[in-house]
Amino acid sequence: MDWTKGHLHIQRQLQVKKVDGSVLVPPKTRAGVRKIKLGQGTLDRLAMHREHQELQKEASRALWVENDLIFPNTIGKPMSSRNMYADYKRLLKENSLPDINFHALRHTSLSFLLDMGMPVNTVQKRAGHSKASVTTDTYGHSLAHSDDEAAERIEELLTPVAVKLQSK
Repeated sequence: MDWTKGHLHIQRQLQVKKVDGSVLVPPKTRAGVRKIKLGQGTLDRLAMHREHQELQKEASRALWVENDLIFPNTIGKPMSSRNMYADYKRLLKENSLPDINFHALRHTSLSFLLDMGMPVNTVQKRAGHSKASVTTDTYGHSLAHSDDEAAERIEELLTPVAVKLQSK
């Protein structure tokens, strides 16, 4: 985390291995190593979480393994997928949120960004896609309304001109 600039640095991902457990590895592509700007509300909540994490670190000082993770387990290691899923389900239930599959969160957030008109290259960079075509191929359904919106905007632009021409 770069707390000053409000960036989340994505430099590693958790790879689950059957033989030797989970390990932190670099993302699959160079584009996967990235910085994502976070909103102030998110930063505030993460700062509170960080304070709690410091207390955990102090309590388990002898066992703590520093991995610079935002959501580690109680001794600093990567959280197990089972525990992460259980925490996620609990948060959904406690906050009366719909039961969205954990892995669908990424897809949903990127689709929302495109639906809100965010430029494809911005969404591409946040997703860690090496090419914009990966983003459009995967989330193209979110761009389906774009042609209708383009027609409406051109109409808005040209209507005043057409009215002027008709009045002459």
